[in-house]
Amino acid sequence: MNNSPDHTGVVLAIDDTPGNLRVLLECLGGAGHEVLVATDGESGIATARYSKPDLILLDVMMPGMNGHVACTKLKEDPATAHIPVIFMTALSETDEKVRAFALGAVDYVTKPFEEAELLARVQTHLTVSRLRVDLQKRNDQLQELNRLKNEFMGMAAHDIRNPLASVMACADLVETIAESAPPEKIRMFAGQISGAARRINAIITNLLDVNAIDSGQRRMSIQSHDLVAVVARVAQQNAIKADSKNIAIKLPPHSVSRFAAIDESAAEQVLDNIISNAVKYSPPGTTVTIHLSDSAEAVRVDVVDQGPGLSPEDQAKMFGKFCRLAPKPTAGEPSTGLGLWIVKQLTESMHGTIRCTSALGQGSTFTVTWPARPAASAAASAA
Repeated sequence: MNNSPDHTGVVLAIDDTPGNLRVLLECLGGAGHEVLVATDGESGIATARYSKPDLILLDVMMPGMNGHVACTKLKEDPATAHIPVIFMTALSETDEKVRAFALGAVDYVTKPFEEAELLARVQTHLTVSRLRVDLQKRNDQLQELNRLKNEFMGMAAHDIRNPLASVMACADLVETIAESAPPEKIRMFAGQISGAARRINAIITNLLDVNAIDSGQRRMSIQSHDLVAVVARVAQQNAIKADSKNIAIKLPPHSVSRFAAIDESAAEQVLDNIISNAVKYSPPGTTVTIHLSDSAEAVRVDVVDQGPGLSPEDQAKMFGKFCRLAPKPTAGEPSTGLGLWIVKQLTESMHGTIRCTSALGQGSTFTVTWPARPAASAAASAA
């Protein structure tokens, strides 16, 4: 399908008469259409399969393969069946017109051509064809959204069911033994309830983030912020979990601030997801290293882990919605398959980029960049 403006298109004219082809070239070409020509049915079919025109003008009376046979073959071929066909004929009998429509044609024009009528019919069917293609695209999008919705509902139910069952079981036990159990046991069950509740909250937060992003309700307040401070804060937040797995988070000290144009809350969410993932998928005794660097144009954060790494197949789909990757969390941590999709959407909403460099058995490096914006210039622009 061509990418020409709405009022023009690619038209294939199939006619064995050079004079007719010349008239079509002058008429349609003068109106801005791109015109392809073929002088018999077989070459016309071959051209249609190769070029995928927007519309075919097909002569009925041709030697060898006539227009009726050619139209039948075009409509039987999935590669060309969608292309509208207008018959060109000198015959005006009703039976001939009915036969044309029965074979799959959308219209007909009579010879000799009336230029205004020809252009009007061509334009009408080009418009109808484009509307049909657009409708098909929208139908495909709706089907994909429906598939994602079903996947979303199934995943949400599955991911919430287990921690919710844990909450209910522990709560029942606490209720049963509350009067006689020692405080340590009550605290143990309370801790399990708290942990399960946090997992449910994380799942629901991710699902709400997806809805906010999809509906355009997640608004960004992009200002100049010191990314060094943001990264340090997020690294500290993940230190307890890392310590519990004997994983070190290494963040070299930075004496110089590095200001970036970000929404601070969204940037924290992005960095927290990346750093927590590095901890989640790294084996005990390893190190997660965070590097910051900058240039005149951008501030860059690299999060390097010593985890299992990612295959090329996983790297190709890792930022997809509801995508589950092959590596498993090393301490049974939950995963919704939404985190990296949310990270990519939020990063790009702040005019940033995110990429991953990885190889199986060699760990992964996630690199996020955001536009640099010195604090002074931000204050000046705000004023």
